[in-house]
Amino acid sequence: MVGRVRRMISALLGAILVTAGQSITTPPASAAPPPFVTVLFARSQWSVHERCNVLPGAITLERVASDLAARGGIGTGSVVTGQIRESAINCTAAALYPSWDMLRRLHIDHGWEATSHSATHRNITLLGREAQLAESCGTLPTFESHGFDRAWGLFSYPNNKRSVEIQTEVISTCFAYGRRYSPNPNSVARMAAPWWGNVRPVNGGACNVASAPCSTVDTRFRYQNPFAIANLVKVVAGQWAVVQFHKLVAGTKLSGVVRWDCSASDWRLHFTNRTEVYCWNDYQRILNAIPDAAIVTDPATVARAWGSNPRVLQLHP
Repeated sequence: MVGRVRRMISALLGAILVTAGQSITTPPASAAPPPFVTVLFARSQWSVHERCNVLPGAITLERVASDLAARGGIGTGSVVTGQIRESAINCTAAALYPSWDMLRRLHIDHGWEATSHSATHRNITLLGREAQLAESCGTLPTFESHGFDRAWGLFSYPNNKRSVEIQTEVISTCFAYGRRYSPNPNSVARMAAPWWGNVRPVNGGACNVASAPCSTVDTRFRYQNPFAIANLVKVVAGQWAVVQFHKLVAGTKLSGVVRWDCSASDWRLHFTNRTEVYCWNDYQRILNAIPDAAIVTDPATVARAWGSNPRVLQLHP
């Protein structure tokens, strides 16, 4: 399956992909690249858990990767390299983080790709230049040594703390794009230095029916409308949508530390008591809205197709 997906992508991009020995230029308007979608999972969290145990109804990253591959696409996870161990899961209060061995298996079996979310998840705007480089560009050798040689496609600023100066002088010297939260897709016609990549985060939260008890769940955000996000991924030629998830769940769990209800047919009654948890059925609604012509792939593929950030493309012929 993975080989077939990669051959399909290669064939579709053949006329516009950069190859060794050719100059790196943005494709002309007459050769508009196909529509792209990146399905990004922030920090590559394995699943929702309690006491380091995967909960019934929690969707693992392996299931996500398998499902995307079955659809003919490739999933992408951002990785904080300092959170990933060689062969053992790292259990924290927030999430279970897979090992490098587990991520490599997703890559081999399902084509899964990885991008950088920094080395230690520190606020990069508060660091000196040397530390900024270590947190960002300095992570790329770690990815390469673990079999991920396309992490240069996107850098995710921890907690969206960023600046134009850092993007220009640091991130864009080694990454094709720097993550910038936005509700809008990217456009090849507007893509230029300092090479921001628009990413829409998807959050869970209290439900959207004011009269329902789930509307009083204490969360930072309201549960997001899947149909609004579905509109984002309805890309056309020359567009690239990046939609970012964290952890997915199915069914109902109304007790314990982590709670959710994804059972209603009306999405407005869906809730999660954690911002980074979203319902699997609404996630599927979003994926189902991706046009058949769109290529679901990683940021590096888009950068090559668009000729984005020639300085970085020259480092990765």
